[in-house]
Amino acid sequence: MRYLLFANAITGSQVLKELCKMQKPEATVTFLNHHDSWKRLSYRFVTGKFTVEDRCRFLNNVPFYDYRTLNKNLLRRIIQEYDIQIGFIATFSKIIPQKFVELFPRGLYNLHPSLLPAHAGVHPFFWVIYHNEQYSGTTCHLATRDLDGGDILMQTRYKINGFDSRALYDRYCQDCRKIIGEVIKNYDNLTPVKQNSQSVSFDPRRIPSDEALKTIATSPQIRKHINKALKFYNRSI
Repeated sequence: MRYLLFANAITGSQVLKELCKMQKPEATVTFLNHHDSWKRLSYRFVTGKFTVEDRCRFLNNVPFYDYRTLNKNLLRRIIQEYDIQIGFIATFSKIIPQKFVELFPRGLYNLHPSLLPAHAGVHPFFWVIYHNEQYSGTTCHLATRDLDGGDILMQTRYKINGFDSRALYDRYCQDCRKIIGEVIKNYDNLTPVKQNSQSVSFDPRRIPSDEALKTIATSPQIRKHINKALKFYNRSI
């Protein structure tokens, strides 16, 4: 089964690297750097800090597109041209509109780095560490209008063992390869499971008041992370 990947320019790079060890996407949608230079490109090649665009263009020969120029007709042409059946979202900072979601014959699935419904929303690595949780994982769920609320197709689970956010991210990238490989191979045998919204352990969207959020912000660092999460929902404290 052929697939398309939505991935952020920087944080999606390692995900794409992992996926190319298995089956690379037929096409990738990311955010292109229109003000790049040979000096910056040379630095990335020397340091190995490649963007998704670098990997698509120079390393893995994957067609790539800028999300900022994407529209329904262009996405339909991409899906038809590359015979894409399914789409995946990994480390993407934009909510994919429903008009895009409905174009994928077998659906569009998000890979969220937590054990949904726990830690829905943005910045889950921080909250997993903040709550001193013993386990985390990666959830593959259907992309719907309810952010991170779609039916779960697959979920990994692992013991954290003192992981920091970097280790959680590395494990997430590995999980993306594992999950996408399994979904592509066994899609017809997988049964989606509805999420239990009552099991959400933290999601800034579901905390009703700024005063309630302030009780969580017990230090400048925590307040900073809360505001990074809330920025996605046009809120702040």
